Amino acid sequence: MKRNVLVVNYLRIGLYLGAVLILLSGGASFAGGGPEGVAVVVNADSWASMAVANEYVRLRNIPPKNIIYLNPGKWWDFKSTDVDKFRDHILKPVLNRIGERGLAAQIDAIVYSSDVPYLIAVSKDMTGKTFKKPITSTASITGLTYMYRWTIRKQPGDPAKRIYGYLYLRSNWYYRQRIRARPSRPKLEDEQKKNLADARTLIRQEKWAEAEKLFRQLIKEHPDAQFILYDLACCLARQNKPDDAMETLTKAVKAGWSNRRHTETDNDFKDMRKRKDFKKLLGEIRSPKVGVFPPVGFTSRYGWNPAGQIVRNRRTGPSQGYVLSTVLAVTSGRGNSVSEAIRSLRRSAAADGTRPKGTIYFMVNSNVRSRVRQWGFDSVIAGLKALGVKAETVKGVLPSKRDDVMGVMVGSGNFNWPKSGCRILPGAICEHLTSYGGAMSQTSGQTACTEFIRYGAAGTCGTVSEPYAVQAKFPTPFMHLFYASGCSLAEAFYQTISGPYQLLIIGDPLCRPWAKIPTVTLADLKDKKAVKGEITLTVAVKEADIRIGRYELFIDGLRKAIHPAGKPFKLDTTKLSDGWHELRIIAFTADRIATQGHLVSGITVNNNGRKLKVTPKLALNIVPLGRQVPYSLSLPGAKKIGVYHNSRELAVVEGAKGDVKIDTWRIGMGTVRLNAVGFIEADGKTVSVAAAPIELTVEPPARLPGVKPPKGKNVVKGLLLTCKGGEKPAVVKDLRDRKALITAAVRKNQSFKLEAYFDVPSDDTYQFQVNFDGQLKIEVNGKKIQGPRSAVLRRWVYLPVSLKRGTHKFRATGRATKNLRLDIRFGGPGAFSLSEKRFNFRHVGKGGTGL
Repeated sequence: MKRNVLVVNYLRIGLYLGAVLILLSGGASFAGGGPEGVAVVVNADSWASMAVANEYVRLRNIPPKNIIYLNPGKWWDFKSTDVDKFRDHILKPVLNRIGERGLAAQIDAIVYSSDVPYLIAVSKDMTGKTFKKPITSTASITGLTYMYRWTIRKQPGDPAKRIYGYLYLRSNWYYRQRIRARPSRPKLEDEQKKNLADARTLIRQEKWAEAEKLFRQLIKEHPDAQFILYDLACCLARQNKPDDAMETLTKAVKAGWSNRRHTETDNDFKDMRKRKDFKKLLGEIRSPKVGVFPPVGFTSRYGWNPAGQIVRNRRTGPSQGYVLSTVLAVTSGRGNSVSEAIRSLRRSAAADGTRPKGTIYFMVNSNVRSRVRQWGFDSVIAGLKALGVKAETVKGVLPSKRDDVMGVMVGSGNFNWPKSGCRILPGAICEHLTSYGGAMSQTSGQTACTEFIRYGAAGTCGTVSEPYAVQAKFPTPFMHLFYASGCSLAEAFYQTISGPYQLLIIGDPLCRPWAKIPTVTLADLKDKKAVKGEITLTVAVKEADIRIGRYELFIDGLRKAIHPAGKPFKLDTTKLSDGWHELRIIAFTADRIATQGHLVSGITVNNNGRKLKVTPKLALNIVPLGRQVPYSLSLPGAKKIGVYHNSRELAVVEGAKGDVKIDTWRIGMGTVRLNAVGFIEADGKTVSVAAAPIELTVEPPARLPGVKPPKGKNVVKGLLLTCKGGEKPAVVKDLRDRKALITAAVRKNQSFKLEAYFDVPSDDTYQFQVNFDGQLKIEVNGKKIQGPRSAVLRRWVYLPVSLKRGTHKFRATGRATKNLRLDIRFGGPGAFSLSEKRFNFRHVGKGGTGL
């Protein structure tokens, strides 16, 4: 297909963007990011997962139908699973529930709350196929979910047969493809090609003089070959011939050499960097013009072809459908605390539409992790400045003492953000290209990408296993340009990752700081307590300078109508049941990104005089986790009345009235909405009647005060393990290998006790994660830590514990019934196996004061 490449302004105001080239393609987007298109997946066993999800649902007003709860069972945990279990026990159940609830046509993103497996082993799908070294057998949950069609079909791809699949590094056709003005290369004869290959082999062998002879011979035949001139200059510099090297490098620049970033960091010129003429020449190098397809709002309703274009009718040619995916938070291993995750989500939601004045920093150093993306820095900075967004390159690992970080692209394996003295602004995307930034295991090396979330970022990413510094596995610099053009965080990420299978993306997918968001107004329902018959909904937006392409009407989370701007909606309420209904109207801007504005309201329909009454029995709607919350329900003629949270039935009354008690463990912490719905028989069919939502806030348990810390020479690092009727007490230094009971010669059905003091740095809600095949009770400061279950049978249990800053006493008493392997983790942030190294677990030995 012939393509026209033009230089244009993203805002279409006729300004030249310097080096940014945009490939124009026709057609308006049918997409844009909004809460109605987001499905949130929750680990129903994890208090942390429910707390993070509850807050996100509240912040973003996600419809109740869009929340999907899964029970891990023995199939998966918070770290990893294999691809078959992921398909059968996560992805397929999620897709099935989306279809069963009538949401398939509107879901654009599947978002996971915390405590889902971030790492998926895909070796089973790779059997019988041959892949090159950069393709590894470990994928991320977000990558496989994004490419769900290939994942469901067990199609990783087959290079030998040229079959696309989720492991291909060009598998993402939503990726905004790069267009680079490539300089012409000389046409070499076969013998010249051999000489060039031999010369470069000699360079790798550091045989500089021999390589120089071959390069000089080639230059005689092709005097303006910029790449050969550059390689010759490198050879001369390595032989301590700086003047000759400068002369040759100058010729290379005049011949068209334009990779300033590479030249600046090339170790071949390490000893020449202080020369004035070298610095001057660097300033004369003009970076290559690099451009991409323009940003476009995402839609899962259509496919994308290999050229990056929307395919509305998939019968017209090859196309692939996707669904955006992120993890809202990681709260295990090297992840964040629940409070850090919630703080990040709140900052992200508040950043929408603020058009922040911060700066985006692109870090430059000689590390390959930085060099692999430097090709796009100058072009993106030019594009950002044309949008009025500040951006700059900075030498080093991190910027220093900057209080306006609205984004940072880092190329380093390790960093220390507090030492940088920088402040991250709400809505920022911050990430670093390295091997294990997305590996959250407690034993993983390099700095985890969750450090950026800890210090304020809205989104980050990292690979879950070794990526071999392949650019295609990471976002390009254009991510920040697309974000500043108004795309959502998820759209900005996925438009710039060619092969996302290995990348874990963490953060709020809907965050859109630079979007120009329309404010939707609806005057027709003002001051109306109840409606009946047909009603008219006349919709408009406040902003005169925002052009609207269409409006969509949602009732109770389902799309009911699509109208062009200027046409009111007609709603026949006789087709709705009596009672409360949620009404949503979404405005889509008439541009490629299709930014959404939302109006969410409740209407009460009264065509038949039916009304469900809900009476709370508590004076306050704020309760601690673990408390039962009572309500009285009544609906004349009802056969059944249920109370629901995000479409999950919590309690039920058989008949027209009765009392219920809601178990807050099933709700989780946070501010939530409960829905009471009654069912009656009318005209030979079952009709539902809903009451207005009940708002309830579930708070963490009361914080336990600290105890007096142990002192003296008898304080010993580690935990004290004693057995009933067993050998003398043993000291456990680390529970990471899960063999403490075996090492201490504990027998099956023998009771044991594990004790220690530990310290926490701040007032917060922490957690214990327990996996033990037996009975186990955990106490802190003599108080039993409650959870949704008292027994653990080959399954992780997550126990929240609210603590005040200081020292606390830990005690675990139990009895192994089948397996002696014991795994107890503690954290907030994250969760790590109990050890002397973290939280200073220690006990009092002989002669001291015991626990």
